[in-house]
Amino acid sequence: MLETGLLRFPKGAISTLEGAASSGRSALAARVLADATADGRAGALVEWRADPNGFFFPPSLEVAGVALERLVIVRACEPLDVVRAADILLRSGAFNVIVIPTVASRAAAWSRLANLAHRAGAVLLAVGTQACDELRYFASLRVECTLESIDWIGAPGPFRKLCGYDVCTQICKHKRAIPTGRTRTRVG
Repeated sequence: MLETGLLRFPKGAISTLEGAASSGRSALAARVLADATADGRAGALVEWRADPNGFFFPPSLEVAGVALERLVIVRACEPLDVVRAADILLRSGAFNVIVIPTVASRAAAWSRLANLAHRAGAVLLAVGTQACDELRYFASLRVECTLESIDWIGAPGPFRKLCGYDVCTQICKHKRAIPTGRTRTRVG
């Protein structure tokens, strides 16, 4: 298990972080990558150029605690390239956590990635608005993120400073337990 706050992501399996834009899923993924790059371990991030959710910003990842010198970032042009990159990274056995976007792909591809994640003992974390049906089936853990509250510093107006926010997570699926409970994670 890779623990990030109150969430525990099973090693050797596919997990998802799903939610609308600005729901906190990227912040939680950054925490997972920060945990993965701690103590000399390595993490990987696969980004899809046409992803409507955008990219991770490396300076923000560093602020979140990710050791950039231990993070591999791969840019993919097509959804199939995301799957291929994840396949190669998992087969290398060098990464504790690999974060990918939730792309639509065939069941055979997700089955292969689940098998490779199991053999590598790695967390394969798919992050996006919503997982496709095939990914939902092969994911061992599905977590839905929602933004619960935002804290500001300063007088009301356009020049207030963001102090932090709370992300509420709901477990939608857990293959090894009953999917119950909500957790609240403070970001910032």
